[in-house]
Order: sequence, then C-alpha cells, then structure tokens
Amino acid sequence: MAVSVLAPGAIILSLSLLWLSASQTLQVSGLTKAMEESGSFSSLFLTAALSLSFIFGYTARALGFRLVRGIEATQDIGTQRRFGSRVRSAWSKAAKRLFHGALEGDTCGGTYDSLEQGYGSSVCREALRLHPAMAPILKPSDPSHLLRDRRFDEVFVYAKLWLRRMAPPLNIDSVEVEVNILCASVIPIALSAPIFATMVDVPAYFSWPLAVIFAFLIVFFVIENALKLRKSERYEAFRNVVADCAMRLAAESFAKASNTAPAASPATRLGD
Repeated sequence: MAVSVLAPGAIILSLSLLWLSASQTLQVSGLTKAMEESGSFSSLFLTAALSLSFIFGYTARALGFRLVRGIEATQDIGTQRRFGSRVRSAWSKAAKRLFHGALEGDTCGGTYDSLEQGYGSSVCREALRLHPAMAPILKPSDPSHLLRDRRFDEVFVYAKLWLRRMAPPLNIDSVEVEVNILCASVIPIALSAPIFATMVDVPAYFSWPLAVIFAFLIVFFVIENALKLRKSERYEAFRNVVADCAMRLAAESFAKASNTAPAASPATRLGD
C-alpha cells in the first residue's frame, strides 16, 4: 500500500505544491518558516499532507486500473447507438491496436495446452479433480476465450486465494504489487508533463510538445508493461495451482515408496 498508494499520492501532492509555488500562488518559504516556528502547525501540515497523499494515491491507482481494464475489455460496446458508447468503442478499438502485442496470446486453450505439455495430462486431470473450480481453465468449453475475460475472474480469485493460503511459496503477490505500482504511476506521469512544461524557462512551442511526447512515451511503456504483467499474473496463478498439485502428488509418491520399502533384516544390520 505504501508503494502503490502513498508514493504516487505524495508525488502528485509535490507536483501540485511545485506548480503553486512556480505560479506565485503559494510561498514555500513562508510555509517552511511557519512550520519551523510552530510545532502544532508542522504536525497539522504533515497530517494533512499524509491524508492528501493517500487520497490522491487511491484516486490515481483507481483511474490507472480503470484505464488498463478499459483497454483489456473484450466485449464490443459499439452496438449501442448512444454517442458515448460509440466514443468508447472507437477508443477501445484504437487502444487495442496500439497495445496489440501486449494483449495477444492469452487464450484458455493455449494455457491448457501449455500446462498439459509442461506437467502432463494425468496431473491436469488430477488437478481438475481436486480443484473443480478450475474447470474453465483445465477443461475449457471454448479454447478461444481470453484469460482476461470477466468469466475467468472467479477462477483467478480462487487460484490466488488457494496459493496464498495453502502454498505461500507459490503465490503471485509480487506480480500483483508490480501491477499496482504501474497502474498507480500513470496519473502522476501524465500530470508531470504540463507542470514541467510551464515551469521550465523555455519557449512554450518547444517545452509543451517535448513534455507531452516524453510523458506519452513513458505512459505507453508503463501501460504496456502493466498489460503484460496482468496477462502473466493470471497464467502464473493457474500454472502454480497445477504445479502445487504436481508437487503434492510427487511428495505422496515418495512417502508411499519409503513406507513400502522392505526393512533390512537383523542379520544384514549386524553384518553392516
């Protein structure tokens, strides 16, 4: 939470203060002097800054996730006749063309083929027997369905909770943290462009295009990586559940083999 919420919120707050200071709306020197002279004011200011950082951070992360999910959306919203729906449909199609490389290749059929090739059909069948909730992945009705489709949300949640509760070394929390950080950083990066463009002592016809292009490229790479991580996050969750099943089966086989092995005779032990 501190990294994916507090840090981007603090960046947004710092950018806001920097812009207010540059526009002569806020005197930072006077604020610093008031904090040095009054301990109560200093505590109040720090509390307010921390609270605003959390608010800005949560808002930035929510907007970032909404943007990423809008790009991932698989349903066609262009069939409605309302103007807003047509605009969203056009934006969705353009975004999918722009991030085509990060969105392709995540079908449930391809996921099952990869799991079957890596762990064998017998392990996949056993995993399906032990985890019937994984049926949409281990026994897909339509192999062309995408893993990011909302129909797989509950299966993904089940896989995450199982790994977190029953197989902690295999959980995917680190990937989830990376996704949160990337989604939360989109808004601070986008806001930094106009602020720095207005602050630098460079002609506007040069600073603004440069700042916008630079921010766009960074936001593009951040969103692209977030899309790739969200795709691999789902695959790794499903794969790790099957891997957990395979390791448990192997452990049971070793335990049975050690229990059924013939014990050495007393004469053999004396001879040794």
